[in-house]
Amino acid sequence: MNELTVISEKEKTQLAWKKFFMFALLFACAVTPIFAQDATGIDGAVSKVTTFLSSGAITAVCLIALVVEAIGVVVMGKQGADVQSIISKFSPWVVGTVVLLSANGICNYFLADLSFGD
Repeated sequence: MNELTVISEKEKTQLAWKKFFMFALLFACAVTPIFAQDATGIDGAVSKVTTFLSSGAITAVCLIALVVEAIGVVVMGKQGADVQSIISKFSPWVVGTVVLLSANGICNYFLADLSFGD
């Protein structure tokens, strides 16, 4: 048998105000013009990010993390853990480390053709 949901008048009023507020917020976001006033600062930020990602310290930390992750996989395998649990525990860390190692190349690939001048 289906249950009937009964809400009070106060709850109806609150729901109506929430709907109105969300509609007004979305409408304000849709009609407000948002333009970049000064895009020249983006070049400096991109340069800082790519310099940071290509630094030797980040590369060293990521390589050490990969070695530690590999040791963890070997130790878990020696302790008799099944392959599925090893993959589920270590794959996010390995993928994240590899993405961080290649982040500089990814940034340079997508941002190489951008120019913010006139």
